[in-house]
Amino acid sequence: MNNRILIYTSITGGYEQPRNDIRVETKDLFRDPRRSARQHKCLIPDFWEYDYSIWVDGNTSLEVTPGELIAELGDADILVYKHWRDCIYDEAYSLPKSKTIDDQMCRYKSFGYPEKNGLAATTYLIRRHNFAVEMFNNMWWSEICRGSERDQLSFNYVAWRLKDSIKIKYFKESHIDIHKNNTKFKYKKHNEI
Repeated sequence: MNNRILIYTSITGGYEQPRNDIRVETKDLFRDPRRSARQHKCLIPDFWEYDYSIWVDGNTSLEVTPGELIAELGDADILVYKHWRDCIYDEAYSLPKSKTIDDQMCRYKSFGYPEKNGLAATTYLIRRHNFAVEMFNNMWWSEICRGSERDQLSFNYVAWRLKDSIKIKYFKESHIDIHKNNTKFKYKKHNEI
């Protein structure tokens, strides 16, 4: 496989330990370092210089070759884990009370976004660099700007809006495997050395 693959993360606001094994975006673009990290996550740096990208949260690393993950992506545009919940509304209402989140969920309901329509766990994202993914990334970032920085609340909504032009695939392993028995990624507690 002779593809150009970007493996990257974002560490802003000193939230995680520094690392030099993959590309790390560190620029704080907003007062809220979480929102800065989300911009780096959504708007893949140097998008068109790569064929694929692999996003890992700042406290995680790969346990397999990038080629294995690209192979699992197959003909899909984005590969992601399923969250243990299956509804963005349930996830939203499990969070601390927030007018921003309430307004965002009301807006999604007004557009007809259905309940129990899935929820992605966006700790790891494998993306094919094409126009559909670029459109998805821009729309996802736009939703985060309009609403909560909690990117999992808008991921499935954007996928639903773009369902005729983007193909999302989920890892076979369940959400429980993301942090504990994962053979693809190694997880550490936040800011653990």
